[in-house]
Formats: sequence, structure tokens, C-alpha cells
Amino acid sequence: ILPILIEQGIEWIATDEELLYKSLKKEREARLLYKGYILKRNSSELKIAFRDHTLSDLIGFVYESWPPRVAAEDFIKRLHNIHNQLKPQKDEPFLVSVILDGENAWEYYQNDGRDFLKSLYELISKDPILKAVTFNEFFSAYPPKEEIPKLFAGSWINGNFSIWVGHEEKNTAWDYLAEARDVLNNFVLNNPDRTKEIESARRELLIAEGSDWNWWYGPEHFSSFSDEFDRLFRSHLKAIYKNIGATPPEYLESPIKARELEPVSQPIRFLSPFIDGKITNYFEWLGAGHFQALRSGGTMQQAEGFLKDMYYGFDLKNLYLRIDMHLTEELINEANTRLIIKIETPSLYNIEILLSRSNIASVSFKGKPASSAIFAFDRILEIAIGLQDIEVTLGGDFRLCLFIEKSGVILEKFPRSGCIKINVPTEDYEARQWSV
Repeated sequence: ILPILIEQGIEWIATDEELLYKSLKKEREARLLYKGYILKRNSSELKIAFRDHTLSDLIGFVYESWPPRVAAEDFIKRLHNIHNQLKPQKDEPFLVSVILDGENAWEYYQNDGRDFLKSLYELISKDPILKAVTFNEFFSAYPPKEEIPKLFAGSWINGNFSIWVGHEEKNTAWDYLAEARDVLNNFVLNNPDRTKEIESARRELLIAEGSDWNWWYGPEHFSSFSDEFDRLFRSHLKAIYKNIGATPPEYLESPIKARELEPVSQPIRFLSPFIDGKITNYFEWLGAGHFQALRSGGTMQQAEGFLKDMYYGFDLKNLYLRIDMHLTEELINEANTRLIIKIETPSLYNIEILLSRSNIASVSFKGKPASSAIFAFDRILEIAIGLQDIEVTLGGDFRLCLFIEKSGVILEKFPRSGCIKINVPTEDYEARQWSV
């Protein structure tokens, strides 16, 4: 894509620091990050900057919950730490690039971010060692000198394209799109005079080629509208065929999006955590399975609601759950805020836990109390449940979903639609998972 950008008159681009280090094939180093580079293609060149991932994510995902002035002061402190590390000279300033999806962050800030931004720019303007600049201003005054021969291909999420391709659902969507495109191209080749039909079909193709359809496929992102996004994507593909008088393939009638949420990682060993509501030690939940909860309908990579993460694991007798949450002390101290866990095996079991420091919980397994269930809630919520109490055997599976409820009103559900399917390991599970 670089020659195309240069041809169109683009002067500079920017992306994530992960791609810088992958491009240079070097370890992370501040002096490599905080400056501009040159990309040369076909006797022309393009300037490029690489963002500070931490600073960008602080604004994008963290400072929203901080007092605006405190957040701005923390940001300035971090810039000073970078300055002290680099010790730049007047004739050799360094460029700290802060870049984020500009439309996403501010709705979660107090006063839409105005208070934070006012404090931030006020502190920058009064600081003798800092200056806010645009990329054009910096590159005009200090043209980049170092060249990057080859730019590593990837996005600024994880330094690769896994958000958009690689998972079975994502690959299926691309395969369906490629097939529809081939059909349209063949139609154009054989019917060049059918301009009206071609124009209508091509418009549908361009809509379907938007990569963000694949944002919602796979396990990374969740939305209460995922099923609707899936239906709309397939409807645009079907419209390509219909506009040129072809019959859409039957597979476009079936959803691409799976109804069952997949974990970020599967368990790799048996574990037996100490149920005290705290991370007792580093190894306690090491090797557990992991699900990540994101704010319903959010487009941000790290957006969060009340439920943050769920870890799960087993020994030969018990299911263990660890649930990390974003809860205010006010919400915790209210006597009517509960976490409800529904487990289907296929019998349905409800576990209701009052979210207070007193660790009060009511558990009903087919209407009977379960003496084997152990709970503790402090910094995290930890739960141990006997497999026999939920009628699950080794090698079996069950489905699970979580609710945050206050006064009978559901504040949040995880996953937003569908359920989580969890497979119970067999006795030889660790032996089969063994690795160096």
C-alpha cells in the first residue's frame, strides 16, 4: 500500500510501536521509538511515526475513570520520565507520538473529555521542556533521517491482523466475500454492457469489503448486535448475486457467527486455587482458561463494563471460577447488588452471590443447598463448585453465563448473547498438554 499512498500525495503516516520493533528486528529502546523515520519507494519517500502504545492507551482506556486534573498530571509526569531517560538536546528534540481512535474515548470521560483535555494542554503549554506539535510541524523542522527498508505488515492491535483474519469465522467471511467477488468479475467480463446491474452489484461488494465486519467475528469482541451485523454482512453478499440475476449460495442463509463464545485461552493444567478472594500468588491461576468481557456494543479494543475477566479451571473434583470486576465501593456496599451465575448441564443451576465484603451467597442446585460450593470476594471473586453438584463428569461439558443484577434489574450480562461452552478435562489432560 505504501507506493499508493506516496502516489496520492500522502506525506506522512503513523502506526504502533510494535510494528517499529518488528520492522527493525530490534529490542524495545526509547531512542528508537521517539523519532520519525523515512520509507522510500520508487524514488519517492514517505515519513512515518510510531505511537507510544502505553500513553495512547492511557488516554483511550484508563484516564476516563480518573479525576481529569489527576489524569493530566500523571500524563505529564510520564512525559518527564521519557525526557529524563532520553536527555534530548535543543537541536535534537524527540517526538512522542500519541495516537488513538479519536471518536471512541470521549463518551466515557467526564464532560466528554473537555476537562481532561483543558488540563492537559494547559500543563503542556506551561511546561518548559514540552511542546505540543502536529506531525507536519515536527517533520518540517526536523526531517527524519533514518530509513526503514521494510515496514512490517500489521495493525496497531497486537502488531498483526488477527482481529480481522485467522479465526474460522473471519476466514469463512473472507471466503464468502472472495467467491462473490469472483462471480461478479466473471459477470462483468461476459456482460460489460450491463452497466446498471454491474454498478448496483459493485456497490454491495464495496460495502461487504469493509474490514470491520470481521471485527465482530471470532472471540475478541462482543456486541448485543453481533447477530445483526452477521445478517447484514450476508445480506450484502446476497445482494451482489441478486443484482446480476444469479442465485445466492445456500450457505449465505446460515449465520457465520457462532452462538457460543470461545475463550481467549484454554486451560493447560489442573489447578486448585486457595479460595480467599485474592490473588494469593502468581502461580495460583497460571494455566487457567480465560474469557474476556467487553462493553456491549463497544468498538474499542479494551472497553470494559462491570465484568472484566473470567478465569476457569479444574481439578478432578471441582470447577474453579475467578471473576474480575470493575465495581465501585458504593455498588459493592449496596445490599441488593448480586452476581448471578447460570450453569446448564443440561439441568439448570443458579448461583447467586451478594456482592459485599461479607461474602454472603445463596446457592441452589435443583432447589437444594450445595455444601461443596465455596465463595470468597475481596479484590476478586473466587468460587469452587463440586462437579458432582452440577452433574458434570470428566470429559463432559456445560454452558455458563453471568449476570450483574441490582434490585431485580440486570445491569450486565456476559456474554452479551448466547452462552459460554466449557469442556471438562479428562484425567490424562495434563499429560496430553505437557510441553517444555
